Amino acid sequence: MAHFTSLHSSRSSFIKNKPRFARRRFGRFSEIILNNQMKICGAQIRSYLLEKSRVGYQQQGERNYHIFYQLCKSEWASHYNLGGPENYCYLANSNSVNVPGIDDALEFNDVIASLDSLGFSQDEKHSIFSIIAGIIQLGNVNFTSANVNGADGSTIDDAGTAYTVATQFGVDSAKLHDALTHR
Repeated sequence: MAHFTSLHSSRSSFIKNKPRFARRRFGRFSEIILNNQMKICGAQIRSYLLEKSRVGYQQQGERNYHIFYQLCKSEWASHYNLGGPENYCYLANSNSVNVPGIDDALEFNDVIASLDSLGFSQDEKHSIFSIIAGIIQLGNVNFTSANVNGADGSTIDDAGTAYTVATQFGVDSAKLHDALTHR
């Protein structure tokens, strides 16, 4: 039997009948169980709380989302200009880059095998991993306080890192700079 997993996040509530993006999102972990003929023979869904704040901060001993470490340690990493996870603020700040008993590169191969079995094309996989790589690299963009048109503002210290992030996201680097430094 084969097991396939997927994560699905969904918007949470409406407040006072007006649509509003919640600061926290709820999601589902879906496991689809297939028999030897690749037919669905079971499934399990678990709800969980997906916190956006988890991307930027983890407590000591906690890891960020596993796919971040898996991608950095995979053979695909160089395609996205990624080094080891210890090079990225979002991954290294909790000192849990390497965990005994977890082989991130091997688990990444399992992710690829699952995506292949589910019919994802190479382009679709590269789109997914490019966004993930951009999120990982976004944590290394540094800002400095600045006076912008007579008001408090900020500037990006390293245009090269921001350019790499923009490339991963497939957006214009000037527009990303504006989005990151203006309200």
